[in-house]
Amino acid sequence: MRQVAVPLLVLGAGQRCGSTLVQRLLCSHPEVMIWGEHVGQLRPVLSAIEELRLWTEGHGALARDELVANGYQGFIANLTPHRACIDDAARAFIETLFATPARQQGRPIWGFKEVRYGLSEVLLLHELFPRLRAIQIVRDPRDVLCSLEDWERHPGWTRSDTRSALRYWVTVAASFIGTAAQPHMRSLILTVRYEDLIADPRRWSAAIAEHCELDAQDFDDTVFDHRVHDSGRYGPLDRQLHEWSQVPASLRALAGDGMATGARTPADLSDLPVDSGHPQRHGTARRIRISGPGRQHSLQRILRRARGRTTQADSRDCIRDDLCGRHRQLWRHRATDRHLVDTRNRECAGAGLVHAVRDGGGSGCHGDDARNGTRAAFYRRFRC
Repeated sequence: MRQVAVPLLVLGAGQRCGSTLVQRLLCSHPEVMIWGEHVGQLRPVLSAIEELRLWTEGHGALARDELVANGYQGFIANLTPHRACIDDAARAFIETLFATPARQQGRPIWGFKEVRYGLSEVLLLHELFPRLRAIQIVRDPRDVLCSLEDWERHPGWTRSDTRSALRYWVTVAASFIGTAAQPHMRSLILTVRYEDLIADPRRWSAAIAEHCELDAQDFDDTVFDHRVHDSGRYGPLDRQLHEWSQVPASLRALAGDGMATGARTPADLSDLPVDSGHPQRHGTARRIRISGPGRQHSLQRILRRARGRTTQADSRDCIRDDLCGRHRQLWRHRATDRHLVDTRNRECAGAGLVHAVRDGGGSGCHGDDARNGTRAAFYRRFRC
């Protein structure tokens, strides 16, 4: 039987980043079914798996030894099956949810897309599915906000939803920082910039096909010619998006637009929830809080120190050390996997991502030149 790469994960950094386009491209392959978003509800499942693993390898193992030594007369209150049984049950649940209905439609290659999962979820799922492949798509956050600004003009989307989308952009995009520099991660995760995908769809369709072990000839490239949009809730398909300079100042302030606020630090980023990377804590995300009236200046100092480092890795270390503080040591102490430690550290650097969009382009250019310059600097600096 032919071995296929499953599941295929399409992971976007929040809404309006291009994840649906990649989903449609993959679904155009006759053997592939990529299910849509499920509001991140696999997180409690992954949390339960991780908790059960820790329990069965600790208290459960002692109880199993007690059962062998003393039978039912021993202390077996914490008796649980071996870890392999837990993993098999988790794998069966996910396959029943996604793989079985895909196969029933004649599509043996399955997966899903989501805009709320980061590297930690990828690594936990990879433990269950060693042939997993992930495609992470990221888009300039200013373009994301321009699109969300249009949504705000229609019922069903509020400013609170926009703030949540930006939070997901920060935490998800930050979690993948540095993965492209690690060979074992490059075979697992392909990072795609939305701007590159639109500019050269043929090249990136081929890259996606190669990463997912598919034949690019089986894709229907006309997906790039057909725009789709939920017109029922968020307005007509032929909507006109505003340029960044025309977006309301209150919305530009979320991305730290200096023209709108007079400051280079995002007003909301010092209080953004940052995913710790440990599944059991996803429900109560930690918040980066830099107390005192000068908290924006503190963030600026952090970024200035980071820019003064000699290497890319040193710069990232500087940001996450300053932002994480004592929490970084707590997470390292609790970690059982070195990749998860790296994940937590990367996610804590998230507050620097939107800064890079603005700080990366100080060339004095205007219009498209300025946007392209800052975008290139942003991608180059964070390698995402």
